[in-house]
Amino acid sequence: MSENKPEPKKEKVRIFMLGGLDEDGKNMMCVEVDGKIFIIEAGLKFPDAKESLGIEYIIQDFSYLIEHKNDIAGIIITHGHDDVMGALPHLLKQIKADIYTSPLAAKEITRMLKKEKISGIRVNIVKRHDQKRIAKRKVLFFPITHAYPGAFGVAISTTQGYVVYSGEFIEDYSNLDDNYRGNITIGAKLGKEGVLVLMQESKGAERAGHTSPNHRVTKNFDQILDLNHDTRIFVSVYTQSVYRIQEIINCCIAHNRKLVLYTKELQERVNGLKQIGFKIPDHILASVADIDKIKDVVVLISGQGRPLFTLMSNIANNEVDNIDIRPEDLIVIATPIIPGVEKVFKNMENDIYKRGGRLQILDKNILSMHPSREDLKMMIFLTRPKYYIPVKGEYRMLCANAV
Repeated sequence: MSENKPEPKKEKVRIFMLGGLDEDGKNMMCVEVDGKIFIIEAGLKFPDAKESLGIEYIIQDFSYLIEHKNDIAGIIITHGHDDVMGALPHLLKQIKADIYTSPLAAKEITRMLKKEKISGIRVNIVKRHDQKRIAKRKVLFFPITHAYPGAFGVAISTTQGYVVYSGEFIEDYSNLDDNYRGNITIGAKLGKEGVLVLMQESKGAERAGHTSPNHRVTKNFDQILDLNHDTRIFVSVYTQSVYRIQEIINCCIAHNRKLVLYTKELQERVNGLKQIGFKIPDHILASVADIDKIKDVVVLISGQGRPLFTLMSNIANNEVDNIDIRPEDLIVIATPIIPGVEKVFKNMENDIYKRGGRLQILDKNILSMHPSREDLKMMIFLTRPKYYIPVKGEYRMLCANAV
């Protein structure tokens, strides 16, 4: 006579956000399972200049986490953008917890901790099909396609089913480098095993269809290079838009155009990419000292938010030591105009036109690498969650994601 196995105890699951709802940035999701807290993301937000004069960025209120610091199982950082990891130093100065993140993001975080003189933090590198035990609980990491290499989604096991955060992903069926290749079959596997809650970001939820292939700038930038053979081209890009940086570099390689990595942070970013397999032929690279000597050089200029556009204004006004702008030069903006930088961008635009400069906005018809409606629907279809929670985005985006 077979014995009836007792049903496993239903663990108490609480999910709450300390940022990222009804706003762009400051993302932080917390999953509490039987008293153990898994923190997903710790990002900052760039404020509206009109509303927050003199404030560089905004972070979360960590009071609850400080009060329950002994219950924190770990901090999961899905990729290396400011809106998901920029607040880490402020959090880690008040609590100690292990971090789980991708290889390139781990390098950024390690550098950040060293700069802020924060010790005693273990940074665990997550491989793209990894499974770990965190606080004696199974946590699965699955690869997704985003603007940052090695990005992943996460599934935390409970007796009621998985709590899944899909990550900032798009569905892209191209033959991508493994650092960007997603694996949607994981979603179906999780769906078969049982998903209690699925959380998905909302920043692209107002867009119909799929995001891919309209996130790529290669075709547009190829055309710019074709039409400007003997022209110096200055390109602005966010340092954290790694996928776009690699696209622009690959275009220069294909067109055999000399390339200058102008800013120190961009040089460090490309050095980091070398360690995960991305290399630039030596004959393509030129130094900052060569900018005024090569008539068809491409100068890639990186930064983040307002400082990037301020730097571009300074370059347009000949206020930097190593560049003298000429009327025939072309300035290309390969960055989206994120909230909080609109005024600085307009000032930069005015400065360029005042000097008779040529300006082209590459990003105008390019979609950001966030899931559109069909991407979101596909993940819901695969995972078949009992509950669905829209996260990350302004209120209208959350509503669009909930429909």
